[in-house]
Amino acid sequence: PDETRLTGLGIARAFELDPQLPSAHFAKAHNEYWVHNRFEVALADLDRALAREPNYAEALSMRGWLYRRLGRWDEMHAALVRAVELNPRHPDVLQHAGQAAAWLRRYAEAARYYDRSVAAAPDNLDYAASRAIHEINWHGDLALLREVVRRAEATALRTRRQWAWLLALYEGRFDDLDAIVAQWAPEMLQAGSGLTLPRSIFTANNAWLRGDRERARSAASEARRDFERQLASRK
Repeated sequence: PDETRLTGLGIARAFELDPQLPSAHFAKAHNEYWVHNRFEVALADLDRALAREPNYAEALSMRGWLYRRLGRWDEMHAALVRAVELNPRHPDVLQHAGQAAAWLRRYAEAARYYDRSVAAAPDNLDYAASRAIHEINWHGDLALLREVVRRAEATALRTRRQWAWLLALYEGRFDDLDAIVAQWAPEMLQAGSGLTLPRSIFTANNAWLRGDRERARSAASEARRDFERQLASRK
């Protein structure tokens, strides 16, 4: 709450200095989107920012995400493609365009954007993983994900991403799932809003996949009790 209040004060001060400042409208749109979930209001602020600065790539990217939240898919795609035209080497912008194309089932186009993002930041395994997961969704091919998991083994990301768990899931190695989850870093269990995912919720899922219904129900009940304790402690 204090951080939200300070953000609001900073935005108000920016408008006092210059009511037409594109970055002020962008900041307000960001606040409306992520803090208040007022998507139409955020979109109006982005329109004002882009009216003053049509080549504002970050504003175009956020406009794309807002169109997605509003179900305006073609406009989402157009905004994110335009952001790439303005910022063609930024891997995040390329990733966003890839996601937009994939959601519209333009798989070949999405692959091209993902490939460009990987080429722009070849050492970033998150970008490589996005490309790998796209390949699974497109062709059912696990080769790229296997390579990501292999590269991650020598890094801290081994315990900070779900890649090994996903690979074991796709390969049907259900007996390996619990051991993988047990190695996850605590940050992997952060659910937002101050809540923590109990490992038992994954134990339940893994047991269900193995066909152990009794263990799955027991672990799911344990996970529910853990969540209830967390919620009760916040009252």
